Amino acid sequence: MTTVEVRLEVVGKQGHEAGCTVPFIGVGATGRRRGEIRYATTDVMGFARVTLEPGTYRLNHEYDRLRFSPEVVVIEPTTQTLEVRLLPSPERHTVSGTVVDGRGQPLVGAEVGTIERLYRARRTRSDVGGAFSLEVEGDAVTLFAAYGGKKSLPLAVKAPTTLAKLRILTESGRVTFRYRQKDFDPVFIQYTQLGATEELRLDGKPVDFAPGHHELRARAVNGATLYEAWAPIDVKADIEHGVTLNFRGTPGPRVQLADPHSTLLPGVTVMLVPEVAGEEDVPVTSTTDSDAIAVLLPARLGSFDPLYRVEVKGNWRTVEPTRLQLGNPQLRVTVRPYDAALDATSPDAGGARR
Repeated sequence: MTTVEVRLEVVGKQGHEAGCTVPFIGVGATGRRRGEIRYATTDVMGFARVTLEPGTYRLNHEYDRLRFSPEVVVIEPTTQTLEVRLLPSPERHTVSGTVVDGRGQPLVGAEVGTIERLYRARRTRSDVGGAFSLEVEGDAVTLFAAYGGKKSLPLAVKAPTTLAKLRILTESGRVTFRYRQKDFDPVFIQYTQLGATEELRLDGKPVDFAPGHHELRARAVNGATLYEAWAPIDVKADIEHGVTLNFRGTPGPRVQLADPHSTLLPGVTVMLVPEVAGEEDVPVTSTTDSDAIAVLLPARLGSFDPLYRVEVKGNWRTVEPTRLQLGNPQLRVTVRPYDAALDATSPDAGGARR
């Protein structure tokens, strides 16, 4: 077998790292380990030499509370040098919850894992009560569960949490959605199942639903216009169903900015900060629109009608409301000029934006 001698350079925040041991773990196409682990320890100048077979290697991502970057390297027959950097390792959190079937009963021995970058995924199995617990890196992960050849929908969660619930439909009916509009991407479906509100993104493929009656609400976007459709359906196990979604479009919500005397204010900026995971901050700057100062918000994706916290930019402060729910098509935010003397003694003075 041909081997390659590679000159390794390890660089940290303060420069070259001396005495740093880097394991090279060979991995195959499926990510499984292959061969023996090769180690390289840097000298006083932060360099080392290691002899490797051409292929893919995973580096041990933890070293003195740091991680190696890149985490995965490909050694070619022509590779001569390799630079590895030490970066801060993401904070670790615990994500726990339960795995249930379509009737809400716990599933024992279901595989639970994270959908992460290659070689960084975590795996565990649910216990006798369907409960699971995973240690993850970072504060946002996507979970999945598998049982008996069936998988749950991906579930995005914000770590740490103890409330993650993964549902695997061991009995299900398959539903194909049809709609005429071609510019909708993506389309979200919201429905109630076993007393809990679920949401999923359509990708053109059939979707499995638990048997029973479902009231479906679909939402899609095209520019700044929101499109919605409602469709009831009775799902039967092992039956193929078809649902046609007839969308109706309405303009996206408008936010109007005014002072306490209802005088409309141009050129004021507020930031709408979502209080749910998966939504982005929405900046709103007032502009002149006929006789009104308003802004047409971009159509939203993801969670339906989330709450947003209102943060005013510049020398202005929010009077009311401090939170908005964008399901309301017409919204008004009242603001007043920032007053240093008044706001210094105000209980919520920390909300001022300079």
